[in-house]
Amino acid sequence: MNEEKNKNLLFVLTVGDNFYWTGLEDDSNMFTTEWSEYYKDLCNYKWLACMGNHDWGDSDPNCVCPSSNPDVKVINGQKYQCNQLNADKGGYRPTTISENYYLPDFGYHYTIDDLNLEIIVTSQTGDGHSDSTGGDNNGRFKVEQNCSGNTNMTNKLTAISKAGQQLIEYRATNTPYKNIIIAQHYDDLEEPMSSLFTSINKAATVISTAGHVHTTTCDKMDGNLCTHITSGGGGGCCKGSPACTAGGNAGIGAGFFVVTIDSNKNMSTEQIMVLS
Repeated sequence: MNEEKNKNLLFVLTVGDNFYWTGLEDDSNMFTTEWSEYYKDLCNYKWLACMGNHDWGDSDPNCVCPSSNPDVKVINGQKYQCNQLNADKGGYRPTTISENYYLPDFGYHYTIDDLNLEIIVTSQTGDGHSDSTGGDNNGRFKVEQNCSGNTNMTNKLTAISKAGQQLIEYRATNTPYKNIIIAQHYDDLEEPMSSLFTSINKAATVISTAGHVHTTTCDKMDGNLCTHITSGGGGGCCKGSPACTAGGNAGIGAGFFVVTIDSNKNMSTEQIMVLS
């Protein structure tokens, strides 16, 4: 995009399911095989990450419910023990380039003043999606064990989800920015997360993004702006097809979206499809 469209890439925003199938292992080469070797030069840019249901699985079993072992980081009374989080939260960053992978907490906001832009990232796996943790029962056995059962796991994920929703409401009330991008994992929550913000703040321009289903679609347009983006086509799950629907059928294809902010600080979007 930089070369062909004379654009300046500032960051890559993920919408979850970053490390298949069951999260990021510690002391492994997953950051190499599933990130830097795969995305190559793109890893030289900042990646703003978001957790998906597969990121909470048994490869990172303490992420939902931290244990009491010495690896736990306690910050402002909150325990952290999740490999995908930033290094200061105890996360796993084996190489210098992996420091570009930015996930300071399960919910956070990131701003760029010169673009009048704020990105709000939340984890919503507890909001009706806890049964998809780790992909299925086989992918979350250790997670449930560490949480002393499915109920406690679900309660913890729900608390994280509610905190993310409160973050959206707080930023809607207090943000000075006019360009807002909300990122979370689930395509059925694009509209609820957008409405959570716009019911409070009607002045901002809001893009709500999701993944989960392995296809790439614009679910709602407003002029030249896609306000509801499903960009789950980075991976695939169907033989002979580059992408698939939630039901496992062939989707329209893999791809991604480019959000451009012009010199007047107005956002526009472009959908890029990639043939298998």
